[in-house]
Amino acid sequence: MRLLKSAPNCEHLELTGCIGLTEYFLDKLFREYQHLKFIDVNHIPAMTPALFEVVKQVRPDIYIRRFNITEVDPKDNMLRIPWRVI
Repeated sequence: MRLLKSAPNCEHLELTGCIGLTEYFLDKLFREYQHLKFIDVNHIPAMTPALFEVVKQVRPDIYIRRFNITEVDPKDNMLRIPWRVI
């Protein structure tokens, strides 16, 4: 929350693998930060299908990246080629 308060115009956020996030935090994030255009919420246990449906109603304009399959290979370190910063 401190990061988003220090950067209120953040448009792109990747939270992949942040298992400590709560459903309350995610709900507050989608409701309060209207500048977000893209969010990556892969492998977050709190991002349940019920919360996903609420988010689609509250923020139909946001692009969400979320895998349907939450189990991953234990050898996968979730590091990917980063997006080019413009």
